Order: sequence, then structure tokens, then C-alpha cells
Amino acid sequence: YLVFGNSVIDNNIELSMYDSVAIRLGDVQIGDSWEQVASNRPIANATDGNFYGYSHKGGSPYPLSTNPADLHLVKFDSNMNIIFEKFYSHYGRLFALDIAPSADGGCIMISTIYDTTINRTELGLLVLKVDSLGNYTPTSISTEKEALSITVYPNPGNSQINVELPLTIKEASFSLYSLTGQLLLTKQVGLQEQSISTTELAKGMFIYKIEANNVLIGKGKWLKE
Repeated sequence: YLVFGNSVIDNNIELSMYDSVAIRLGDVQIGDSWEQVASNRPIANATDGNFYGYSHKGGSPYPLSTNPADLHLVKFDSNMNIIFEKFYSHYGRLFALDIAPSADGGCIMISTIYDTTINRTELGLLVLKVDSLGNYTPTSISTEKEALSITVYPNPGNSQINVELPLTIKEASFSLYSLTGQLLLTKQVGLQEQSISTTELAKGMFIYKIEANNVLIGKGKWLKE
């Protein structure tokens, strides 16, 4: 058995091998200090007979810093020999979530994007597809806003915000935050265009989030003039 997890000693990533009765046969230390394996599934069987281990690096203990955390991908064989290590960056702070093999011998990595404006992992998901050598391949997946055709207008606005959902979303929650992360209002919106009063708000820039079934489906900034 191969185990890809966090070392209890120094927070490095540790690749370990066990036999059928859980006797440890060996281990390999991977990466720098304070790395974290993917929270859902950190290891995947590649279709070429090898394995992938998935984590994020550059993190720090809470409170979280605003420095980007790179995704860390390791490919290794059944004898724990490292084939390659790759790191992937993004404009936001990334946290490894899940990994799955692809038919071409590569893999698909899923991560969450941390929103430093409200100190929550709320910017959505990032999906990366790489080939068997770890090279990034652009995907045809649209952004959440494009795929769901959510309209928030007028922007800039004044006394109200209008929210129009796609036909695929029957009900959603619209929330408005200050730039410091303070929740200012929340309202349920439905299939028909909904108007949300903003007369009580001072002029300025705000952040809105739209969630359906506790999943973020839209996010952006709104300016009140």
C-alpha cells in the first residue's frame, strides 16, 4: 500500500509504503515545511501504472497569509521513485481539494480559491488538467458566471440591485459584503428577476456573492454611486 500524507514531525509531505499487514516498508520526504495534502483525495492511480500525489505549498498556520499558495503535484512509481515534481500558481491563494486520473496518463486537479477580502474560501473552484509529463493543458470549462449567465445590474447603481438567474437555478441566496468582509444584507432570489433595495447603504464599493444549495455560483463587485 502507498500512503501520501502529512508528516506529524515537520509538516512535510511523506510518501510511505506498507505491506498487507500494515508493516511500514519505507518512506520518502517530499516538499518544504508546512505543506498540506489535498483535503478530499490526495493520491490517484495514473492510467500509465504510476501514481500522483497532490498538495499545496507555501501555506502558513492560521491566520492565513495573503501570499499565494502553489499547488504541488508529484508523480511516482510503485517503488516510490519520484518521476517528477511540478508546481502551479494562480492569481489567488489555492488549496488542494481533489485529484483524478485522466485517460491520457495525466490528471485533473481541483482546488479552492481563497478570498482574502472576506477571509473565506469563497472564490470558487480552479480545475487544472495536465498531461502525463505534468504539462498544463487549457480546458474548455467556462467560468461560473459565463456558464450560468447570472446578471447583476445596474452596476454602478444606486437604490437597488437587480439579479437575474438562469433557468437552471430555481432559487439562490444573494449576499452583499463590505470590502472588509462585513455582511450587510442577504436575500433569497428566484427564477424571476429580483430587485434588492440598497437605499440604506452608503455610497461605495461592495462585494456580492450568489449561492445555490450552499455552492457559490457567482461573485463580483458592485458600486453604489
